[in-house]
Amino acid sequence: MPAVRQVTVAHTLRIFIDHSSIEIFTDEGLTVFTGRFFLEGEWTLAIQGTATYCDLKNLEMVIKKEY
Repeated sequence: MPAVRQVTVAHTLRIFIDHSSIEIFTDEGLTVFTGRFFLEGEWTLAIQGTATYCDLKNLEMVIKKEY
């Protein structure tokens, strides 16, 4: 049976998910969980409570060297 902790105070979570990784930040980054997964087929994420979905854009960095 997995470990379960009863939360008595509301916390803010920030969850970032892409095709093979998940990052969960809580308590303003005081607690962090990082995981890798490799799923096959369709999958869904269910959240109980209030949530806001933000579609993250690809980040492109251009590094210019000046000589």
